[in-house]
Amino acid sequence: MLSLHWMFGLVLLIFGRRLFWLFVGSIGFLFGFHYAGLIQGVQADWAIFLVALFTGIIGALLAVYLQKVAIALSGFLAGGYVTVSLLHLLGFGSDQIFQISFLVGGILGTLLLFLMFDYTLILLSSMAGTSLIVQVLNCNHEIKTIVFLLLTVVGFSIQYSLVPGEKPGPEKKNYRLE
Repeated sequence: MLSLHWMFGLVLLIFGRRLFWLFVGSIGFLFGFHYAGLIQGVQADWAIFLVALFTGIIGALLAVYLQKVAIALSGFLAGGYVTVSLLHLLGFGSDQIFQISFLVGGILGTLLLFLMFDYTLILLSSMAGTSLIVQVLNCNHEIKTIVFLLLTVVGFSIQYSLVPGEKPGPEKKNYRLE
């Protein structure tokens, strides 16, 4: 599973905005992977993987056929995931804090995606990709935090430079993906 985290993380870090369907599918896969173990009777690794694969495929299909639904759903899940990842990275460990922060981060992620689509998609996909990469590092919180910040900046910069034509801005709510 270690290489899977790196692979998803690197692709999201660099191409999350460009491959929107992959971003939404990856977020669906991560959601399914992390929460499949909570489903009664789903404990085997292959069953968890199948649930994650199913939620990832549903996410990718939503991104292709129902973009606004995919935007709202991926904004919520990515915002929640990034928020919880940041809290975990900073050493917070309460389940109650994680649940509340997931909800708050999810709502914020959705709102920001609808207000500033391009910038938020680039930022959320960079942060989600970075979170996956940092999770597998075997070092202390301070090093992980520094790596998180650096990779997020690098990912944002790369993705921003890959946006064709006119650069995105807060006033531009373009939901169409080139």
